[in-house]
Order: sequence, then structure tokens, then C-alpha cells
Amino acid sequence: MITKLAIESIIASIHAMDRQDLNRVVEAVKYARSQSHRQMAQSLRIGDLVEFQGRYGKTVRGTVVKTAIKYVQVDCGIDGKWRVPGAHLQTVKAA
Repeated sequence: MITKLAIESIIASIHAMDRQDLNRVVEAVKYARSQSHRQMAQSLRIGDLVEFQGRYGKTVRGTVVKTAIKYVQVDCGIDGKWRVPGAHLQTVKAA
């Protein structure tokens, strides 16, 4: 985990960057986010119980119906079916 002081240092460095360096940082962040989505999506199986933050901050809970490379289709019953990026999901322990 990165400390708050380290994050402030990173932000200060970003403010001092030129356009080319900023583009490199943006690409690195996009790549890291994409890998995170892939890893989570591939770790889930059909029938797993998951939850995520839906519209307006509402916590939505449902069952995995389908997994793709980075996205997961979740059946949330009355809240409908959602196509959610893998990293936005958290598995829920069955009660």
C-alpha cells in the first residue's frame, strides 16, 4: 500500500511533467486498470454471489450469469441485469 506522503509526491511529479510524460503515465494507469478488470473477471465463476456500487451509490447484489474477458454479466433480480467491469465487483459470502 502506498502512503499518503508517497501519493502527494507522485501528484507533485505529475504536475511537473510535460505532455509526453503525462501520456505515458495515463497509458500506464489505463493498462493497470485493464489488468485489474481482467484478473477479477477471470476469478469469478457462474453462480457466484457478488455486489457492486450501482447508480447513485446504491449497493447492488446479484449472481454472476456470464464472464467475458474484462466484464461480468450480473443478474440482480428486480434491479435487472448489469454488465460490470470485473474490478468493480466484490464477492459476497453466502449466508
